[in-house]
Amino acid sequence: MAGKERKVLVSVDGSEQSLRAFDWYCENIHKPGDFCLALNVTEFSMHGLPGILSNPDAVVDEYKQKKQVTDKLMSDFADKMRQKGIKGSADTVPGGGSSPGEEIVKMAESNKVSLIVMGTRGLGKIRRTILGSVSDYVLHHAQCPVVIVRPEQ
Repeated sequence: MAGKERKVLVSVDGSEQSLRAFDWYCENIHKPGDFCLALNVTEFSMHGLPGILSNPDAVVDEYKQKKQVTDKLMSDFADKMRQKGIKGSADTVPGGGSSPGEEIVKMAESNKVSLIVMGTRGLGKIRRTILGSVSDYVLHHAQCPVVIVRPEQ
């Protein structure tokens, strides 16, 4: 890979674990010339509870509020990259009907990334089995290497 730009996708959601994964990437993996794609997958539901009609104004307000929070988060990540001299972008994609893991894998493939770096919530085995795990999904479905940064002990 000498002389070739690597594209590295870092999954970010504003959690302590994703901040740790981003910092770990910066301190341990980043090389001059790398392109870092800080990616946030926004999960947003456009419907109410089953059998209950949604208030359209409430849905729009929730969407605007979530977008404002996400825009701030990604602006902060873009600033962090600039401050550290890292070339890259901070992007948000809507989850749509897909899970965050599916969207991360799709974005990794469409952007031809060399590596994915992400945090993990550290769910126990039972909770992970019931709830599923974004990091487990990405680890088993991505076509490139995946680094999962564990929470501090």
